[in-house]
Amino acid sequence: MRKRTLAMVILAVMVASLGLLSFGDKASAANAIENYYKAQGSWAVSTGTANDGLGHAFHLWYPTNLGSGGYHHPILTWGNGTNATPSQYADTLDHLASWGFVVIASDSGTQGLGDLMLAGANYMIAKNSDSGSIFYNKLATDKVGAFGHSQGAGGTLNAVFLSPTTFKSALTSGLPNPMWWSTPVPNMANWPTAIPIWLTRGANDTLIASESQAVIWYNAIPGKAAKASLKKANHNTIQNANNGYQGYFVAWFKYTLEGDTYARGAFAGSPELPTNTNWQNWAAKNLP
Repeated sequence: MRKRTLAMVILAVMVASLGLLSFGDKASAANAIENYYKAQGSWAVSTGTANDGLGHAFHLWYPTNLGSGGYHHPILTWGNGTNATPSQYADTLDHLASWGFVVIASDSGTQGLGDLMLAGANYMIAKNSDSGSIFYNKLATDKVGAFGHSQGAGGTLNAVFLSPTTFKSALTSGLPNPMWWSTPVPNMANWPTAIPIWLTRGANDTLIASESQAVIWYNAIPGKAAKASLKKANHNTIQNANNGYQGYFVAWFKYTLEGDTYARGAFAGSPELPTNTNWQNWAAKNLP
C-alpha cells in the first residue's frame, strides 16, 4: 500500500504546543480590491458529498443556481493540511463558492502526493459531461485551479506536476520547508511556465513554512509567480473564519482563471497587494 505521508510530519499536538493554532488572529482588509472580494459573493452556496467510485470521498461547495445566465463555473480542487478535514476550511471554501467557483475537497488528511487533488479535479471535469449530474454543461473545464494548505500545499505542487495540462492556476498556503517532507521535494525549476502560482504564508509561521524558504521556492520558479505573507498569521490561521486570506484568494483565481481585470489589479500592473499594510514580503514576476 502506497505511503501517503508528505513529510510534513506535522503532528497536531506539536503545532498546538507551539501556539501555531492561534485561531484568534485575523487581518482585516485594508484596500479596495481586497475589500471587494472579501465581501460575500452574489451566489448562494450549496454543499454536498461525492465519491468517484475509486474509493475517493469528497466534500463539495458550489453555487446553488448552477449555470444561471449561461455561466460556466471554474473548478477548484483543495488539499487539506496533515490530518485535517475540509470542514476545518469551510469558511474559505464557502466564500470561494459564493463567487461562482465549484470547489471539491478530498476528505483525506494525507494530501501530499497530489493524486487525490487531481482525482477531485478529474471527477468534476467528468461530471460536466454527465447528463445525469447537476453539473452537466455547467462547468468551465478549461479553468481549473489547485490550492491547499500545509501538506495540501505540497499536494498542490504535485497535482500540477502530475497533470500540468489539467490546471491553469495554483495557490499555496503555508508550503512547508523541505525538512518536513518525507517524499521527494518537487524541483520548482521544472514548474510549468504556463501556470501562475502564488505562494502565501503566515508571517508568524517561522517553523513550518519560513520566509527564507519561501524565497527559495519563489526564486526557482521560471515562469509566472508571486509570494506574500499575511501579517499576524500563524501556520493554521487559514482555518479561521474571516482569516484575512479570502479576499485575495478570490481575486487570484478570478484573475488567473477568468482574466478578471479588476482582480488583476491586486497582483499586476501597479499592484494593490504590496501597498496593503496587512501583508508583507511581496514579490512577483512574469504575471500577465
